[in-house]
Order: sequence, then structure tokens, then C-alpha cells
Amino acid sequence: LEYGTGIIEGVDDVRSPRSTLIAISTPTDISNPEFISSATVLGLHVIDDRATVGDSLGFGPEQAEFSIDNDPFQLYTGSFSITAEGMHTIRYFSTDLVGNQEAIQISTVIVDNTPPSSPILPLADGRNPSPWKSSETYTFSWSNPPDLSGIAGAYIKRDHPPTFSDEGFFREGVSSVSYTGWYSLGANLVYLWLRDKAGNADASTAETVTIRF
Repeated sequence: LEYGTGIIEGVDDVRSPRSTLIAISTPTDISNPEFISSATVLGLHVIDDRATVGDSLGFGPEQAEFSIDNDPFQLYTGSFSITAEGMHTIRYFSTDLVGNQEAIQISTVIVDNTPPSSPILPLADGRNPSPWKSSETYTFSWSNPPDLSGIAGAYIKRDHPPTFSDEGFFREGVSSVSYTGWYSLGANLVYLWLRDKAGNADASTAETVTIRF
């Protein structure tokens, strides 16, 4: 909770606090609705105004409360997460030290705990194996499998199969990414697997593309 940073002489604290739902861990952007996973840590950011919205000069928030779905409101004491897959409604509000109470705010999140399956027909520069070339930059493309939150990008790793989900280099892209790597002369095996917008990835779903350099 964020307290006011100054005093306006002769002006009472007449503004209620402003609360915002934030994601403390991946993914870090929260819109309405937003896809998250059960590993996403959520929190409330509260600022107290005094005379005008945005002045941040209130006496400070006293407490915040929140509710998930139809549960009763509870006192916010620290970060929290949601484990059950599907859509969830989070309601929240805060009260400042002089009793100004914020109207209830509502945010919607969708929990996606399932990693994408394998990329479909991965290619390098339109082929697999790739065309022969002397440049070390290739465009990897694929067709996306069904995924609740949608594909955010792909991990790329050379030579050896990945052993954990965020190994290798991650590149953002819905169905194609450009990657410059160090390749040996001849054929190089590249592993490619997907990450969704909720941050889920599974290295065991990696497919291979042969780079010819």
C-alpha cells in the first residue's frame, strides 16, 4: 500500500484511494480479461489521493479487501494466486485512514495451466530441412496447436534436446520468429517448442528443424 507523500495546507483528504490489480510475476501485464496461470502472483497496488485524482497526497490507505468469484470479501494482507483453471472475477476496494472508501473495482482473469502442444510443421525459411545458405539468420515458422490463452512465442535450442521448459532462447511471435545463431558448417539440428500467453511451456513437446549452413 502506498501512502501520501505530502501535505496540502488547509485541504481535507476528500478523495478515496485508488486500487489496481497487478501481476507480480509472469505474465506481468494485466488487462481485463487477462490470461494468467496458477503460478502468476497477483497483488493490489493502492494509492491515496487527497484533493484531486492523481495528486497522491492523501493521508494513506488503511486497508484493502478483495473477493475471488463469489467468496466473501477478505482483508488483503499480501500477494495471492488462483489455482483453478477457467474464468475468475476479482472484486476489490480500499479504505484510507480518514474513512474514505473506494467503490468496488472488478477485474476478470482467465487461468490457463496447460502448456501448448507441439508446433505443427515447423519450418526454417519455408522448408525443413532449410535451404542451404551462408547467413546465420533464419526465420522459423509453424502452425499453432489449439491453446486457451494463445501462443506468445517459441523457444529455440541447438544440437541437444531441451531438459527444462525455459531452456534455450525465447523469441516472441504468434506463428514465426527470426533467430540468429552460431551454426556449424553442414546440417544443424534445432529444437523448437512453444510458450503461451499465460507463460506455460513444455520442453517435451519440442519439434526439430534441420538448418543447413
